[in-house]
Amino acid sequence: MELTRELSLLETATFSRRFPTREREEQGNCKVMIKTKNLTKVFDGLVAVDNVSLEIFKGETVALVGESGSGKSTLARMLLNLITPSAGEVIYDFDPKELRRTIQIVFQDPQNSLNPKMRIGEILREPLLIHKMGKGKERVRELLLMVGLPADYVSRYPHELSGGERQRVGIARALALEPQCIVLDEPVSALDVTVQAQILKLLRDLKEKLGLTYLFIAHDLAVVYQLCDRVVVMHQGMVVEEGSKEKMFFAPVHPYTQKLLSSTLEIKNQLFS
Repeated sequence: MELTRELSLLETATFSRRFPTREREEQGNCKVMIKTKNLTKVFDGLVAVDNVSLEIFKGETVALVGESGSGKSTLARMLLNLITPSAGEVIYDFDPKELRRTIQIVFQDPQNSLNPKMRIGEILREPLLIHKMGKGKERVRELLLMVGLPADYVSRYPHELSGGERQRVGIARALALEPQCIVLDEPVSALDVTVQAQILKLLRDLKEKLGLTYLFIAHDLAVVYQLCDRVVVMHQGMVVEEGSKEKMFFAPVHPYTQKLLSSTLEIKNQLFS
């Protein structure tokens, strides 16, 4: 989603200081699973993520939204320790040595994220072998059934599956190590509307069954409203507003959030039709 960048960094920062747009929701006794403090990433003089402090609570689904280039994916990759922050820190409520098993990712395009030379069974078995989880064929069959695929898909190659089926395999691979948190990097944007609905239902069911925490990166606001509990809005590398999905969709404060919502045609009609 491309928006005209009418808000400069100075305007955005000034507005954020003047108005309490980063609303902190009542979380009760919910435990903070991941916390960032003043997280910053600079690439060749370009600030991709700028002083972001964020909390993700165990068991919630947090949406990270914003236009292309707003810093969403860079922030997620720092949470996964795939890239090193230029400043600030990420704090986990688990042993950082267990990061790869505790947090997994589902990518946007399953066709490019699955090895075309490997059978589905090999793809799902690979993380088990790397992390020495000796469950083998039994676990692979279990994973396929969990995501609604027949057990005999173990012998197929990715090109023999539909786009929705490939994304189910991507989700199964993310579940292989029994993670607590999954980063969903626009997992349904490459799928048609009918298949999107099926994958979203699968994600909701898995969250309820397994007690998962989701960080959902997206630009489709109708999808965000269906799946997420809380919304974090990024603009030019900064978090400009956050709050419950009801607050963010129907009472946004920051001008950029208002612009983001208005750029999605008939968003409320999509949500409630």
